[in-house]
Amino acid sequence: MQEVDPRDALDKTLEVFGVKAAELAELSGISAQEISRYRNKRKDMNSLNLQKIVNCLPQAARFYFYSLMAVGDQPEKTC
Repeated sequence: MQEVDPRDALDKTLEVFGVKAAELAELSGISAQEISRYRNKRKDMNSLNLQKIVNCLPQAARFYFYSLMAVGDQPEKTC
């Protein structure tokens, strides 16, 4: 089974949808600095704060994030 790092999924989602960390900080109440440190792998983030950030994404971006995370739940093909 392939594991997906939530920070990689978040980073890819923000990139694809053009969402700025500053926007998420304002909406979620999580500081832009904390979001940046998380995305740059300098600091972990607790699941509650990550959920707050994901909940502030536009609906399509939220769906995309969760679809990236679901990839890790798919069995690997043996063929």
